[in-house]
Amino acid sequence: MKCPKCGSTHIRKNGKRGEKQNHICADCGRQFIDNYSVLGYSQDVKKICLKMYCNGMGFRQIERCTDVSHNSVINWVKDTAKQLPEHPPIETIPKPSNSSINLAIFTSIENAVGKENLSEVIDNYFSQAEREISNMRAAFNNQDIVTLEANNHSLKGGSGLFGATKLLKFCRSLQFMCRICIESNEYASNDVDQIGIVLQNIEEEYDLVKQALKALQ
Repeated sequence: MKCPKCGSTHIRKNGKRGEKQNHICADCGRQFIDNYSVLGYSQDVKKICLKMYCNGMGFRQIERCTDVSHNSVINWVKDTAKQLPEHPPIETIPKPSNSSINLAIFTSIENAVGKENLSEVIDNYFSQAEREISNMRAAFNNQDIVTLEANNHSLKGGSGLFGATKLLKFCRSLQFMCRICIESNEYASNDVDQIGIVLQNIEEEYDLVKQALKALQ
Protein backbone atom coordinates (compact mmCIF):
# COMPACT_ATOMS: atom_id res chain seq x y z
CA MET A 1 0.00 0.00 0.00
CA LYS A 2 1.26 3.45 -0.91
CA CYS A 3 0.41 6.88 0.42
CA PRO A 4 -1.74 8.76 -2.14
CA LYS A 5 0.10 11.98 -1.32
CA CYS A 6 3.81 11.13 -1.21
CA GLY A 7 3.93 7.53 -2.44
CA SER A 8 5.62 6.22 0.70
CA THR A 9 5.07 2.60 1.71
CA HIS A 10 5.57 3.38 5.41
CA ILE A 11 1.90 2.99 6.27
CA ARG A 12 0.23 1.95 9.52
CA LYS A 13 -3.35 1.49 10.64
CA ASN A 14 -4.98 4.45 12.38
CA GLY A 15 -8.43 3.50 13.65
CA LYS A 16 -11.55 3.37 11.50
CA ARG A 17 -13.81 5.74 9.62
CA GLY A 18 -17.25 4.26 9.98
CA GLU A 19 -16.81 0.64 8.96
CA LYS A 20 -13.67 1.25 6.87
CA GLN A 21 -10.05 0.89 7.99
CA ASN A 22 -8.23 4.20 8.26
CA HIS A 23 -4.47 4.45 7.55
CA ILE A 24 -1.80 7.06 8.17
CA CYS A 25 1.46 7.69 6.34
CA ALA A 26 4.44 7.62 8.73
CA ASP A 27 6.38 9.99 6.45
CA CYS A 28 3.96 12.81 5.59
CA GLY A 29 1.07 12.21 8.02
CA ARG A 30 -1.59 11.87 5.33
CA GLN A 31 -4.61 9.84 6.45
CA PHE A 32 -6.65 7.77 4.03
CA ILE A 33 -8.84 4.68 3.75
CA ASP A 34 -8.55 1.60 1.52
CA ASN A 35 -11.42 2.32 -0.85
CA TYR A 36 -13.49 5.44 -1.23
CA SER A 37 -17.14 5.19 -2.18
CA VAL A 38 -18.07 6.47 -5.62
CA LEU A 39 -20.24 9.57 -5.25
CA GLY A 40 -23.40 10.02 -7.29
CA TYR A 41 -25.54 7.48 -9.13
CA SER A 42 -24.21 4.48 -10.99
CA GLN A 43 -24.30 4.21 -14.78
CA ASP A 44 -26.91 1.44 -14.46
CA VAL A 45 -29.26 3.75 -12.55
CA LYS A 46 -28.68 6.49 -15.10
CA LYS A 47 -29.47 4.12 -18.00
CA ILE A 48 -32.66 2.93 -16.31
CA CYS A 49 -33.85 6.51 -15.75
CA LEU A 50 -33.10 7.50 -19.35
CA LYS A 51 -34.92 4.39 -20.59
CA MET A 52 -37.96 5.34 -18.49
CA TYR A 53 -37.87 8.84 -19.97
CA CYS A 54 -37.63 7.51 -23.53
CA ASN A 55 -40.66 5.32 -22.84
CA GLY A 56 -42.77 8.34 -21.94
CA MET A 57 -42.42 8.70 -18.17
CA GLY A 58 -42.22 12.22 -16.76
CA PHE A 59 -39.33 13.41 -14.61
CA ARG A 60 -41.29 13.37 -11.35
CA GLN A 61 -42.74 9.94 -12.16
CA ILE A 62 -39.19 8.66 -12.57
CA GLU A 63 -38.25 10.26 -9.26
CA ARG A 64 -41.13 8.50 -7.47
CA CYS A 65 -40.17 5.12 -8.98
CA THR A 66 -36.40 5.28 -8.50
CA ASP A 67 -35.82 7.83 -5.70
CA VAL A 68 -33.48 9.66 -8.09
CA SER A 69 -33.92 13.43 -7.97
CA HIS A 70 -35.90 14.70 -10.96
CA ASN A 71 -33.28 17.44 -11.36
CA SER A 72 -30.61 14.77 -11.85
CA VAL A 73 -32.74 13.09 -14.51
CA ILE A 74 -33.32 16.42 -16.28
CA ASN A 75 -29.57 17.04 -16.34
CA TRP A 76 -28.92 13.53 -17.70
CA VAL A 77 -31.48 14.07 -20.46
CA LYS A 78 -29.95 17.42 -21.41
CA ASP A 79 -26.43 15.97 -21.41
CA THR A 80 -27.56 13.03 -23.54
CA ALA A 81 -29.43 15.32 -25.91
CA LYS A 82 -26.23 17.18 -26.71
CA GLN A 83 -24.79 13.94 -28.09
CA LEU A 84 -27.77 13.13 -30.32
CA PRO A 85 -28.03 14.22 -33.98
CA GLU A 86 -31.75 14.86 -33.47
CA HIS A 87 -31.06 17.59 -30.92
CA PRO A 88 -28.18 19.53 -32.51
CA PRO A 89 -26.97 23.04 -31.70
CA ILE A 90 -28.73 25.88 -33.53
CA GLU A 91 -25.96 26.32 -36.09
CA THR A 92 -26.03 22.63 -37.09
CA ILE A 93 -29.78 21.93 -37.24
CA PRO A 94 -30.24 20.27 -40.65
CA LYS A 95 -32.21 21.96 -43.43
CA PRO A 96 -35.02 20.25 -45.33
CA SER A 97 -34.01 18.33 -48.45
CA ASN A 98 -35.74 17.04 -51.56
CA SER A 99 -35.69 13.34 -50.66
CA SER A 100 -38.76 13.74 -48.46
CA ILE A 101 -40.57 10.40 -48.90
CA ASN A 102 -39.31 6.90 -48.21
CA LEU A 103 -40.81 5.04 -51.18
CA ALA A 104 -40.66 1.64 -49.48
CA ILE A 105 -42.81 2.90 -46.59
CA PHE A 106 -45.12 4.74 -48.97
CA THR A 107 -45.62 1.59 -51.06
CA SER A 108 -46.57 -0.38 -47.96
CA ILE A 109 -49.33 2.08 -47.08
CA GLU A 110 -50.45 2.13 -50.71
CA ASN A 111 -50.78 -1.66 -50.67
CA ALA A 112 -52.61 -1.54 -47.35
CA VAL A 113 -55.31 0.98 -48.35
CA GLY A 114 -55.48 0.17 -52.05
CA LYS A 115 -54.75 2.49 -54.97
CA GLU A 116 -58.41 3.41 -55.30
CA ASN A 117 -58.45 4.85 -51.76
CA LEU A 118 -54.96 6.33 -51.71
CA SER A 119 -55.84 9.83 -52.92
CA GLU A 120 -58.53 10.23 -50.28
CA VAL A 121 -56.18 9.07 -47.52
CA ILE A 122 -53.46 11.48 -48.68
CA ASP A 123 -55.93 14.39 -48.86
CA ASN A 124 -57.06 13.63 -45.31
CA TYR A 125 -53.42 13.71 -44.23
CA PHE A 126 -52.93 17.10 -45.91
CA SER A 127 -55.96 18.57 -44.11
CA GLN A 128 -54.93 17.21 -40.73
CA ALA A 129 -51.24 18.11 -41.10
CA GLU A 130 -51.95 21.69 -42.19
CA ARG A 131 -54.35 22.18 -39.29
CA GLU A 132 -51.78 20.84 -36.85
CA ILE A 133 -48.95 22.94 -38.25
CA SER A 134 -51.14 26.05 -38.07
CA ASN A 135 -51.97 25.24 -34.43
CA MET A 136 -48.29 24.66 -33.71
CA ARG A 137 -47.32 28.05 -35.10
CA ALA A 138 -50.04 29.79 -33.09
CA ALA A 139 -49.04 27.92 -29.93
CA PHE A 140 -45.37 28.84 -30.44
CA ASN A 141 -46.26 32.52 -30.86
CA ASN A 142 -48.17 32.32 -27.56
CA GLN A 143 -45.36 30.28 -25.92
CA ASP A 144 -47.90 27.53 -25.25
CA ILE A 145 -45.44 24.64 -25.35
CA VAL A 146 -48.00 22.08 -24.13
CA THR A 147 -50.35 22.71 -27.08
CA LEU A 148 -47.39 22.87 -29.45
CA GLU A 149 -46.15 19.46 -28.28
CA ALA A 150 -49.63 17.88 -28.51
CA ASN A 151 -50.16 18.96 -32.14
CA ASN A 152 -46.61 17.99 -33.04
CA HIS A 153 -47.25 14.51 -31.65
CA SER A 154 -50.22 14.06 -34.00
CA LEU A 155 -48.27 15.40 -36.97
CA LYS A 156 -45.44 13.00 -36.18
CA GLY A 157 -47.74 9.98 -36.32
CA GLY A 158 -49.32 10.85 -39.66
CA SER A 159 -46.01 11.79 -41.25
CA GLY A 160 -44.38 8.53 -40.25
CA LEU A 161 -47.27 6.58 -41.72
CA PHE A 162 -46.59 8.00 -45.21
CA GLY A 163 -42.82 7.59 -45.05
CA ALA A 164 -42.05 11.28 -44.56
CA THR A 165 -38.92 10.30 -42.67
CA LYS A 166 -37.22 13.70 -42.63
CA LEU A 167 -40.37 15.41 -41.40
CA LEU A 168 -40.69 12.67 -38.80
CA LYS A 169 -37.14 13.39 -37.64
CA PHE A 170 -37.89 17.09 -37.20
CA CYS A 171 -41.05 16.22 -35.25
CA ARG A 172 -39.07 13.94 -32.93
CA SER A 173 -36.54 16.69 -32.32
CA LEU A 174 -39.30 19.15 -31.51
CA GLN A 175 -41.02 16.69 -29.20
CA PHE A 176 -37.78 16.14 -27.33
CA MET A 177 -37.23 19.88 -26.85
CA CYS A 178 -40.83 20.54 -25.82
CA ARG A 179 -40.82 17.76 -23.23
CA ILE A 180 -37.69 19.14 -21.60
CA CYS A 181 -39.34 22.57 -21.30
CA ILE A 182 -42.61 21.11 -20.01
CA GLU A 183 -41.14 18.70 -17.48
CA SER A 184 -38.56 21.14 -16.13
CA ASN A 185 -41.00 24.06 -16.31
CA GLU A 186 -38.16 26.17 -17.68
CA TYR A 187 -38.47 28.24 -20.86
CA ALA A 188 -34.91 29.38 -21.48
CA SER A 189 -34.52 31.73 -24.44
CA ASN A 190 -32.03 29.36 -26.09
CA ASP A 191 -34.52 26.46 -25.87
CA VAL A 192 -37.31 28.60 -27.34
CA ASP A 193 -35.00 29.72 -30.18
CA GLN A 194 -34.20 26.10 -31.04
CA ILE A 195 -37.88 25.17 -30.97
CA GLY A 196 -38.60 28.04 -33.36
CA ILE A 197 -35.91 26.89 -35.79
CA VAL A 198 -37.13 23.29 -35.82
CA LEU A 199 -40.73 24.46 -36.24
CA GLN A 200 -39.70 26.46 -39.30
CA ASN A 201 -37.93 23.38 -40.67
CA ILE A 202 -41.12 21.37 -40.12
CA GLU A 203 -43.10 23.92 -42.11
CA GLU A 204 -40.60 23.90 -44.95
CA GLU A 205 -40.22 20.13 -45.00
CA TYR A 206 -44.00 19.66 -45.01
CA ASP A 207 -44.21 21.72 -48.21
CA LEU A 208 -41.73 19.31 -49.82
CA VAL A 209 -43.64 16.31 -48.49
CA LYS A 210 -46.88 17.67 -49.93
CA GLN A 211 -45.28 18.17 -53.34
CA ALA A 212 -43.86 14.65 -53.30
CA LEU A 213 -47.13 13.03 -52.23
CA LYS A 214 -49.12 14.95 -54.86
CA ALA A 215 -46.75 13.60 -57.50
CA LEU A 216 -47.40 10.06 -56.21
CA GLN A 217 -51.20 10.35 -56.11
